[in-house]
Amino acid sequence: MRSSGLALEDVVPSKYFGTVFMSNYLEHLESSDQVIDQLRVAHSLLRPRGRVIIVQPNIRLVRPRYWDFIDHRVPLTERSLLEAAELARLRTVRLVTRFLPYSTKGRLPSAGRLVRGYLHVRPAWWFLGRQTLYVGEATT
Repeated sequence: MRSSGLALEDVVPSKYFGTVFMSNYLEHLESSDQVIDQLRVAHSLLRPRGRVIIVQPNIRLVRPRYWDFIDHRVPLTERSLLEAAELARLRTVRLVTRFLPYSTKGRLPSAGRLVRGYLHVRPAWWFLGRQTLYVGEATT
């Protein structure tokens, strides 16, 4: 089955999932209103206290490179992501402004053990992190 993320409420059960995960997705939507709508859809799919996890490029950290991809339409920072989540009635559990590098297509290798090592060395996040991690919880 194929469906638009914005139409998932029509094809999967509501209040069913414990976790909804989005990675490098929201910036491809057509507008900030669609970002809020997508987070509302995610909220509707979650069981009470279910979690939404988002990994998202942060335009404030990436700067002009954000627009290197022709299909990036919505500029998001950690602050705008928080605002959109609040409007979708998600309660913020965790926000890491600098989490992952912007792309895996860089000079550094991306072998599994190097990625695991990177995740364990939090000071590296400050220097290389250009994507934000957001974890929110469904409210009633």
